[in-house]
Amino acid sequence: MRNMKFILSVNFVFSSFLIISSCGSEDQITNGKSYPNLKIKTNQPPTIVSFGSAADTVSICGTIDFTCHAQDPDNDSLYYEWASFKITNDSSGEDYDVFYNLNRGEFIRGGEAAVWQPGKLDGKYLILCNVHDKAGYEVDTSKIVNVTLEGCLSAITGKVTYSVIDGYPNYYLDITLRNYEYTQITLQGELHIRPHIEKKTDDVWDLYYSADNSSIIDGPPQVNFGEVFHSYWWVPSEQGQYRLFIRFNTGHYWEPLTDTLYSNEFEVIE
Repeated sequence: MRNMKFILSVNFVFSSFLIISSCGSEDQITNGKSYPNLKIKTNQPPTIVSFGSAADTVSICGTIDFTCHAQDPDNDSLYYEWASFKITNDSSGEDYDVFYNLNRGEFIRGGEAAVWQPGKLDGKYLILCNVHDKAGYEVDTSKIVNVTLEGCLSAITGKVTYSVIDGYPNYYLDITLRNYEYTQITLQGELHIRPHIEKKTDDVWDLYYSADNSSIIDGPPQVNFGEVFHSYWWVPSEQGQYRLFIRFNTGHYWEPLTDTLYSNEFEVIE
């Protein structure tokens, strides 16, 4: 976890003054000898009029709508940028610690009316809306929302466990799978969940390891609605950012595994 304090304002320092010929209001400055009636056009920053969300809580299998409305005194065109960060559960609006890279979620629509899809981990998230005009002036605001596992099929990685097998150290991730969405699911696995692993490189997820299906004899385990299934899987030895994914279907074990369940993201460090 990286600790980071966001200051939700932008301070501009001018050595003299900014001249922008294409924008807004006029201030008259008089220089008695050389330029008696020099007029200099200046630009003013936008202001955020309203910012809110459809709810304060969302499940990991849902989405949530946000609106951020701003005005510009110079009637400049405005541009909206959104960002989200997983923060610690003891964070508040004035003081928060950020998990900078992991489980950030993503905005599947932007602009004044944005739609956010949560990360695959429950807890608190910081949502930021940044608005800037064509002159580069900007203003931003934020809101904390809560993400839950309720009503969803979820795979959450927990602590790393250590064991020695044939004299060699082995590290495994605890995995907790909760089925609170489907009547019954059929998983890829045998006695344990058999997840595949993806690694994130340059903000793109690539397959790192594909689980071996050859040892499946009686078919994958089935998990009914309301059941919690515990398993474990080995930890990649390379440093990096990872997530698990598990193939499943909502029918019998002999039917094709047509759906994919992603876990939360986790990091392997030295």
